[in-house]
Order: sequence, then structure tokens, then C-alpha cells
Amino acid sequence: MILKRTILGLGLIGLAAVLSPATAADWTRGANSAYRNMYVPAPRPVPETFKWYVRADIGMGLQHDLSISEDGVVYGQNGGVPIGIDPPFGMNPAWFNDDFDTFFVGGVGVGMYLSPRWRGDITVDARTATSGDAEGSFRYALIAPAGSDMVGTVRENVDIRNTVALANLYYDLSQRGSGLTPYIGVGVGFAVRSIDREHSTTQVIDDGTPPPTNTTGYSGQGKAHQVAPAAAVMAGLAYSISPGTVIDVGYRFTWIGDVDMSMRINRGADTYQSRLTIGDSFDHQIRAGLRWNVW
Repeated sequence: MILKRTILGLGLIGLAAVLSPATAADWTRGANSAYRNMYVPAPRPVPETFKWYVRADIGMGLQHDLSISEDGVVYGQNGGVPIGIDPPFGMNPAWFNDDFDTFFVGGVGVGMYLSPRWRGDITVDARTATSGDAEGSFRYALIAPAGSDMVGTVRENVDIRNTVALANLYYDLSQRGSGLTPYIGVGVGFAVRSIDREHSTTQVIDDGTPPPTNTTGYSGQGKAHQVAPAAAVMAGLAYSISPGTVIDVGYRFTWIGDVDMSMRINRGADTYQSRLTIGDSFDHQIRAGLRWNVW
């Protein structure tokens, strides 16, 4: 009897030794197996579905290398007959002011995302006026009365406003929507140049006896709208503050082609067809704006 009990006890101990590793390995009672079979979706980026955007921009620019010249007004003649010792002459281009002020610009546009890196838009900008005023004086000796001079003072007020429409193409240098996105771009289009012009010349005969006598003058005023070709290159940074709103800060270099404007200038019975030529202009702009992804 004692031997049977001993053998039975040793058997139970052996059985416990065999079963204990499996129990220790699965102390969660099979719960780990359930978790291993559970599906957890991995996070993935939300694709950008916007195709169109609208934009609004403001900025400041500096225009330089804008030349202005006039052709048609003639001094030193009366009714086509020379009245001075020297040949008749016209306005001196050096009288025009070529130191143009800064201007402000505001614009709107609509654009389209063409690919993850390419986009294009059409923009229309309006600018504040820049001036190309002229101020000068001249003196020439008269044929008669002998010993007398004609003394003249010339003033020309020219205000130029530009409205520029461009079709632009941009390339984003990093993945759009990834935060800060640098870009480069080019644009081509046209500009409508609105020109407001007023001319006046005052002449007096100086015969050495004060005050001068026989005051005469030239006068004219006119407005015109002329279309010129335009092109631009730009570079900047875009920052997505939300999936639908992008801040855009950039630089734009713009070229606008030359235009002519004609108007009549009267001097007594004489009439001159004065043509003002506004040459090619180049300007630098710093711009900031918002783009709204709308669809």
C-alpha cells in the first residue's frame, strides 16, 4: 500500500512538471492569441482632393528704368516759320523725371492644381499711379526784335496707372501641403496703361527792359488707355495653415512694354499733335496674400 501511494505521488509530480511550462507561457489564459488576431488599421495620409483655388494679394513695388519722351511740340517758330536765330527745337527728354516713386498693388486671381507639383492661375492686379512729370526751361535769341530773347518755362504732368493681367505657371519645390513649400513661376499677359497728361508752356520776350512782355503759351490736356505686353518671373514661399487656406509670400519681377499717347497742344492759331512715348518699364514687387482651396 505504501509503495502504491509513493508511485501515485511521483506520477502526479511528473504530470505537474509537464503541464507547468505551458501554463506559465500562457498566463493570460489565451488572451494574447485574441489580440494577435485583432486588425488595427495603420494611419495613412489624407489625399489632397482640391482642384481649384482663389487668391487675393497685396504688395509694394518699385518701378525703375522707365523712359518718357515727347515728339511733336516745336519751339522757335510761329506758323511754321522760324523766329529764332537757332533752328526750332522740341522738348528735351532730360526734362522728364525718371526717379519714379514706389507704388502699391492689389490683385485677385483664380487657379487650378495641375499635378502634385504644378499649378497655374490667372491674376489681375491694379496699381497706384506713378508720375513722370517734366519741368524745364529754355532761352533762344529772336530774329526780331533784334537783341531780344524768348524765355520759356515748360511743365508736363503725366500720371500712369497700370492694370496687369497675367496667366501664370508655378512649380512647387516640395510636396504641397507639407508645411512650408517654396515655389518658382513665370507669367505672360498684358497691361492696360491709363495715362493722364497735362501740358503747359509759358513764353515771354525779354528785351532787357523789365518786365518781360508779350506772354504766349502752349496748353493741352488728354487721357488715353493703351495696351502693352507684359511678363513676369516670381519666387516665394507658401505655408498651409489649414487644408483649405494657404499663406503666400513672394517676389515678382515684372516687365511692361512701351506705349504711345497722342494729344493736341495749342499755341494760339497753331496746333501740334504731340506724341508721348512711355518706354519699357521694369519693377520689383514684394507681395503677400492668401489662397483658398475651394473645390
